[in-house]
Amino acid sequence: MKKNKLSHKKSARDRLIRNLLSSLVLYGEISTSAAKAKVLKSQAQKLIHLKDEQEGFNRKRLLEKILYGGATEMFESKKYSSVSIFILDQRFGDGAQKMLVRLNELKSPTKAEGVSKVKTNTSKITKKK
Repeated sequence: MKKNKLSHKKSARDRLIRNLLSSLVLYGEISTSAAKAKVLKSQAQKLIHLKDEQEGFNRKRLLEKILYGGATEMFESKKYSSVSIFILDQRFGDGAQKMLVRLNELKSPTKAEGVSKVKTNTSKITKKK
């Protein structure tokens, strides 16, 4: 499997991905180039899966190794289901394709008590001549 190098050495690439992941968690969505968006999507999905697998103190330590600053607490407090990528316009300077990467939160079903569906009358109305 070919690994995307993003035109950086390994240490710089790791820091770049860590910064992008932290920003994605803090802001919910970020705009970046197509190559970075594809790498970020796979890393974010791994992070979501890691959070679901690990429990307790081990999970917190692993997340602190991956994310910067307040992103760890923010990631712990919300439940994410997946990552989406949307194509945006091209960048003005070099014409590179921009993409929007968004974290999708898991929506818990809520039950409204005492609310029922109201049936409407859909019969045809005739005009008088």
